[in-house]
Amino acid sequence: MPRFYMAYHEPTDVPDDKKAEMQAAYKAWIAKYADVFEMPETPFKAQWTVDGDGHREGFKQPMMGFCVINASDAESALAIASENSFIQMGTIHLAELMEMPKG
Repeated sequence: MPRFYMAYHEPTDVPDDKKAEMQAAYKAWIAKYADVFEMPETPFKAQWTVDGDGHREGFKQPMMGFCVINASDAESALAIASENSFIQMGTIHLAELMEMPKG
């Protein structure tokens, strides 16, 4: 079954009452789709950008975390991502994972 990486990009200026609301809706979404998660709720702490000029703290668009889901196809994965409460204030990036040949 295809696997999809779902990255959560941090929303800006979210009021505290909305954060609590969003977190509760997120937990309900996790419970609803519990059977598709290969790696649920993988939050990030410190973040760095590394390139040819060295490294610096942070990302251009900070990430809160990621998960990996199993879905029959991209349409199914997009439907699951579209129900995530996070999109009300932040951004989700979704990408199908590719299996690399062994050896």
